[in-house]
Amino acid sequence: MTEWTIFAENVGLPGLIVIYILARFERKLDRLTKEVRRQGLSNKTK
Repeated sequence: MTEWTIFAENVGLPGLIVIYILARFERKLDRLTKEVRRQGLSNKTK
């Protein structure tokens, strides 16, 4: 058994759901920060 399976068994399903939600949220944040950077750069060039 790996550390991950031990961790998963200890945390259980609620923990895995939280991790999943956090992972999705992180991806959304990534996209948002990229958009903000792009718009910030385009504003500077004007």
